[in-house]
Amino acid sequence: ARDTRPSEAARREERSAILADALQRLPEEQRTAVVLVRMQGESHEVAAQVLGRSVGACRNLLTRGLRRLSAILPDERPDESPGT
Repeated sequence: ARDTRPSEAARREERSAILADALQRLPEEQRTAVVLVRMQGESHEVAAQVLGRSVGACRNLLTRGLRRLSAILPDERPDESPGT
């Protein structure tokens, strides 16, 4: 059993909600590229097929989506996690 304090669970839930909101603010193709490649671990080739675009266009959509996400999301750094 994991020792999960309520504050950690609430923090994770809040971060998930913030990420979901930020993803919804991306244009659809950028959101799809980010979700497929970064969140689901699909290849650029698979994402390109899903999007009906070339691999280069998919990489461009992913890059633009990640840049936009970084502008939307609050600055969070892994080294600021509790217990490190």
